[in-house]
Amino acid sequence: MNPGLSQTVALSVHDDDSLHWYWRWSGADRGAPPEYEYMCPAGDADTAAGKVAQALRLVDEPAGTGQ
Repeated sequence: MNPGLSQTVALSVHDDDSLHWYWRWSGADRGAPPEYEYMCPAGDADTAAGKVAQALRLVDEPAGTGQ
């Protein structure tokens, strides 16, 4: 049982043997392997941090305002 939402960010080897950041997603079902979504090169920590911050961002506005 999962107590809430969670997301993993992983540093992993890319096809060219360099390090890159990836989002790690749970598989489609309990027995499925995880899936990885490319984020950016490891050296681009500002981009990775910005994407994580965007994912964690809370919006304090009335629903339906579109802003």
